[in-house]
Amino acid sequence: MQAEIQKVTYEPVTIRLPRQGDRCPWSGLSRSALNDLVLPSKRNKFSPPVKSNLLKTKENSTGIRLIDFQSLKSYLLDI
Repeated sequence: MQAEIQKVTYEPVTIRLPRQGDRCPWSGLSRSALNDLVLPSKRNKFSPPVKSNLLKTKENSTGIRLIDFQSLKSYLLDI
């Protein structure tokens, strides 16, 4: 009897912004396109359509932008 091999696929809870010049491996969007979706700006009437959080410590002035993957996926499916 052979054991069946099952391929496990998963979706992340959050994703990071890709490096400058790279594209997101999950959505194919550029860093600037993702920034337009998650940061308040004139382009989105200061109401970002995709949820994100900034992970940083009090000592640091910069941090890691974490994008809610389900929110991004829902937005992309609705457009």
